[in-house]
Amino acid sequence: MNSPHPTLQRFVRRARRLPGYRRVRRSALQRLRRNALLKDLVSRIYSGNEAQKRWIPRTYPPPGNVLSGLGTENLPVAVVSLVSVPEERIDVIVDEIAALQLMSAAFRPLFLMDCGHFEAVRRYGYAAELLIPASQWQFSDMRWEDYAVKRVADLRRRYGATISVAVSAEGITDPIRFLLEAGSSE
Repeated sequence: MNSPHPTLQRFVRRARRLPGYRRVRRSALQRLRRNALLKDLVSRIYSGNEAQKRWIPRTYPPPGNVLSGLGTENLPVAVVSLVSVPEERIDVIVDEIAALQLMSAAFRPLFLMDCGHFEAVRRYGYAAELLIPASQWQFSDMRWEDYAVKRVADLRRRYGATISVAVSAEGITDPIRFLLEAGSSE
C-alpha cells in the first residue's frame, strides 16, 4: 500500500492540531451515522449474496413515523405488494397498514408498487420500491413475471424481509392481517 504524499501528511498533521478538530470530527461522524441514504448504500454494498454471507445490521427500511423508540429497527421487514392495485385505492390501503402497524408493532413495511403514487407512503415515512408495470414491459428477452419474481427475491434478500404479502384492491384480508401481526413472533 502506498503512503500518502508528504505534503498531504503535513496538512493532516496540522489539521489535527487545530482547535476544535475533535469536535468537528465527532459531529461529522454522528451525522454520517444518522444519514439514511448512507446507511442504505452501505447496506446494499455489504449485504453480499447468499454465498458470501456478509450481513450487517439493517436500520433501513425505517419503521415509519407511526412507531418510534428503541427496538423498532429490529422489527421484521414485511414486503407489502401493491402491484396492480388502482391508484385511487393505495391511500386507503396504506392507511390500513399504518393502523395495523400501530396496533401490533410487529413489522416494518416495505411497499412494492407498480405506479408512482408515493404520497401516502411518504406521509407515513415508509420505504417504497418501484416495479415496472406489466403494461409497460418492453423487453423481449425476459418475461415480466420472471422480472417480478427476481425483483421480489432481490428485495427480500437486500432488506432481510421475512414476510411477503400481496394486497388486492379490496384491501387487507384477514390472512394478510394475521401474517403481518405474527411478524415478531418468530
